[in-house]
Amino acid sequence: MNIILIQVFGFLISTVGWFLVCCTMVMDYWRVSYIGGQGGSWVINAAWYWSTLWRECYTDSSDVANCRDYDTMWVVRPETRTDQRPLQAVRALLLVGMFVGFFAAIFCFIGMDCTYIGGHERKKCRLLLIGSALHFTGGVSCFAAYCLYTARLGTVLFTQMADARILRFYIGLPVFFGLIGSTSIILGSVLYFVTLYRICQTER
Repeated sequence: MNIILIQVFGFLISTVGWFLVCCTMVMDYWRVSYIGGQGGSWVINAAWYWSTLWRECYTDSSDVANCRDYDTMWVVRPETRTDQRPLQAVRALLLVGMFVGFFAAIFCFIGMDCTYIGGHERKKCRLLLIGSALHFTGGVSCFAAYCLYTARLGTVLFTQMADARILRFYIGLPVFFGLIGSTSIILGSVLYFVTLYRICQTER
């Protein structure tokens, strides 16, 4: 396959991946718990508890949501600290990954063979190498964030399964979007590395 096509395909995959990761930062229902619907009308008894990276909410059967924002960016509720302690690490990993990914996209765009900026071929290869490494680092950082969130949620779910007084939260859709997006970012960086390897082979 042509090197330019591989680079364009890698650029598209990584861009879609970063788009999904950015969307998950503002999406609701990172974790969700549902109670009610038994022993009577579900319209009266149903309730949903859900949370995001920035707030936790309660929605009743009338579709009215009551939310409480976390006080600051790095603070969670003291009474639920054992459940949400990894939330700070998840935020940090995602923000670091997105910061790195911003520069990765710039370097890779300049270093691609189909662009007419970036200087001579050797310099463009160097920029593409730096961008690919940054893409891979950012993708791994985001993937680790979603895995950490999922692992902590699963740990709480299974260790407190016998206690009926504790709400059992389940993984929401944003986490799955994030896992797909971070995997796409890593795959895009691998495609960039493949083109760099082929360029080095042809130069020999």
